[in-house]
Amino acid sequence: MADNILILGNGFDLAMGRKTSYGDFLKFARHIKVLGCHILQHYNTKDVHEAFSAFIDDIDKLWENHEYDETKQSEEEQNFYNKLKADQKFLLISEHIFEKLAILKDDCITLVALNSFNRGATKRYLLNKIREELKKDTIISNSLFNIDCVLDLTKSSENRNIEWLLELPNNLYINYIEKYKDKLGKNWSGIELAISDIAEGLQTIKDNLGQIKRFQAPSAEKIFVNENNYTAIQFIFKLIFERIKGKSDFNRAKVLADLNEVFISSLEDLTNYLEFYLTYLDKVDFEMQKISPTSTALDAIQNIENSKVITFNYTNTASELLGVTEENTHFIHGKCHFNRADDDINTMVFGIEDKEAETENINQDLIPYQKFYQRAVKETGSKFENFFENTLEFCDDGVYSACKNIIIFGHSVDPLDKEIFKSCFDLAQSEGYAYKFIFTYLDEVAKRNIVKNLAIILGKRKLVELTGRGNIVFVKSHEIEQMKKELLD
Repeated sequence: MADNILILGNGFDLAMGRKTSYGDFLKFARHIKVLGCHILQHYNTKDVHEAFSAFIDDIDKLWENHEYDETKQSEEEQNFYNKLKADQKFLLISEHIFEKLAILKDDCITLVALNSFNRGATKRYLLNKIREELKKDTIISNSLFNIDCVLDLTKSSENRNIEWLLELPNNLYINYIEKYKDKLGKNWSGIELAISDIAEGLQTIKDNLGQIKRFQAPSAEKIFVNENNYTAIQFIFKLIFERIKGKSDFNRAKVLADLNEVFISSLEDLTNYLEFYLTYLDKVDFEMQKISPTSTALDAIQNIENSKVITFNYTNTASELLGVTEENTHFIHGKCHFNRADDDINTMVFGIEDKEAETENINQDLIPYQKFYQRAVKETGSKFENFFENTLEFCDDGVYSACKNIIIFGHSVDPLDKEIFKSCFDLAQSEGYAYKFIFTYLDEVAKRNIVKNLAIILGKRKLVELTGRGNIVFVKSHEIEQMKKELLD
């Protein structure tokens, strides 16, 4: 019987219905900012349900015995909108309401209404549609920020407590993304991209210090206007100007070096905050809601619990939902474990990849940001290499090498992870057994992206060779029958 190795990216967790994207983490940070200390410490699940009921009741009252002018708002309506802006309890359910609005955008009529939201009648229309959607919900708490769970988790650590958590929205990287997301385009929620832009922006400024005649805005920024990460450079200069404000005597190189240390420290803080969020999510998903696995192409794998898992995720979703033991799992980038002792290190690798292939070209200033460095100091190791060792099967006809299915699910095969994927291919080929890499994809766009990335990692000629021999195949992520046909027995 074939051995199975699963290589999992964050798309696996998302396919299982988990809110593990960077966008979800940023939404969590916004919750913290909006709710603040008072609500976090004084409100609970009961208040959320009461706020829901009150919201629906208030909308109902607006519909009672009133004839509305299409272009005007009644006094009752204006009072209602003012109450929504001022009532802190409303903030507890606002995110859920906006999610409902997002669903309603698929309705063309609603979209038109959204585009003219300033009119009283369209506001009423939307509120009524939201009310109808909310009344369909049977378990409100499933979609909401769970305050009780957040507070319980902050009590498990002396230093990483509620006061520490409230600083999350002030983290430099979160601040940068939220402030400039309109300029960052469709990838604004890619925190790793933000880290990369800032780290490289610091290096660009350092390399060009001699060209900067005056350390003042906007003259200092102008020489970088054509840089791809100009937005990050602007953000860095803003912080520099704040640090030197009122000073006539300062060393520019030292100011930049000190700021670099601040960004490195902020990255460590951000990693701890991400660990908190994912641990919180584990408690909500596995202990409170007890979610079940979603049907995917992985359902075709018999005895999937006996698989080996190489995961790029920080979560242990494969263990919780597929039954794979931690002994058979390698966390390439470490694992979230917020309940660790305060003096234990966070093993999560979170940063950017080194773009230089040669060790002599490694940039000393960028090392703390880079994953290869973090993998070394956090000792995540190379346990995954053992998964590719030749295993033997005994039968009446003799001894045979077991073939291996290597199934990649939920990973774009980004060249930033080239080192890991190249090792997997080399190990499978060197051991001499029959093997097949099965890449799952969500849609044709994703498939083309995976093929492009494989060409970068393996080279075009090698990619064509392996696909021609059937060592590389592609299966849509929900095609169970197709997966059954491709699996080696």
